[in-house]
Amino acid sequence: MASALAILFDAGPLRTVAGAVAAALALASIVRSGGMIRAFALALGAASAALVALDADPHAALVGLEQAGLFCAFLAGLYALRSGVESNPSLGAVRGRLRDLPRETRRGVLLWLGWLFSVPLVIGALSVVAPLIAEDADTDTRTEAATWSIRGMALTLLFSPFTVAMGLVTSLGPAVPFPAILSSGLALSLAALLAPLATGACRSPLAAERAVWIDVGRVLAPVLVLIILVVAASGWFGWSTLEASVVLVAPFAAGMVTATGNRARRQAAIRSTRIGWGRFDSEVAVLTSALVFAALAADSATVLAAMDAAAEWIGPGGLVVASLGAICLLSMIGVHMAVPAVVVLSVFGPLMPDSLSALLLCLAVLIGWAFGAMTGLGSISFLVATTIFRVPPRRAAFGPNLTFMTGLCALYALGVFILI
Repeated sequence: MASALAILFDAGPLRTVAGAVAAALALASIVRSGGMIRAFALALGAASAALVALDADPHAALVGLEQAGLFCAFLAGLYALRSGVESNPSLGAVRGRLRDLPRETRRGVLLWLGWLFSVPLVIGALSVVAPLIAEDADTDTRTEAATWSIRGMALTLLFSPFTVAMGLVTSLGPAVPFPAILSSGLALSLAALLAPLATGACRSPLAAERAVWIDVGRVLAPVLVLIILVVAASGWFGWSTLEASVVLVAPFAAGMVTATGNRARRQAAIRSTRIGWGRFDSEVAVLTSALVFAALAADSATVLAAMDAAAEWIGPGGLVVASLGAICLLSMIGVHMAVPAVVVLSVFGPLMPDSLSALLLCLAVLIGWAFGAMTGLGSISFLVATTIFRVPPRRAAFGPNLTFMTGLCALYALGVFILI
């Protein structure tokens, strides 16, 4: 609420309040959580302290906290949107129709439905496609289903405005018009979706009955309207895409729930939203720690001088490819993608010499995030997805999706060196 009001009235004190809320949530998560979340947050806290001791202005941390407050509100809106979409009665019809699909079209349908429903639902999309798999299915069948569904879900990260990845890119990255990022990311995403059809790895999802796609359209139509409103608000009011989403998504989701006209669905949506809000503090902890560290790194003359030297040595193309590789590799060893992404956007973004280089850096971050979402043991969405399908995370990580994304990253790196 504080972040939305701060955007509407351009109120600095409210941004500070929102940052304080994010800091409180992050500290609560560090105290309550164990394992990697606490380790990442403490490591980034120690690194932040080292930057202050080096030469960074400690007041720069306040900038990171204000950004964290904005992302906290953005995440809250995403959970509300997910509940709003799940309240749509047509969603149940889609689930029912998917159960009877023949196996030969299953891969294509899993891929495309995972892609379509992930725009509004993100990881929640897999709860729609999971009913395709029988309860007593063997591990191989479940692993195959998880592979294709996760791929569809992850590829939406290349263009969807309703993800943390895109929020980071549009708010922290170099100044690139959002329509350019959206259209380029959508083109890459569609190419990645069509590739397995061209190679015969899966069949066209159009083989499914027409009624399935009619119901899918009914579910996704409100989301398309929301995307148009977010883009329009960005242009009319001069907001970033992230700011427009903070202001519009939660009220729009509330309207979607109200429009169902069903009391039970409204209560279920409210309950689902509350559960989501009660569990997202671990994501807030990672993002807050990373944003504070990145703000201090961007303020450190020593760090900036080192980055300038690196940029002069390897050039903008090398920085873009190095950024992509860092996000991919770190996600596979358990580091959440937000950590390297925030640093890359904050430190390397200002070093991009032209609009093309800036766009390629933004897309590299999104591709790296998609890589992590498909294969990264540090990705919360990946671990949740493997839990939904009841498959071993390592088996899903080191499978066809790893090969697919490695090939996509290699092709993208080659394209970067050709273009810049």
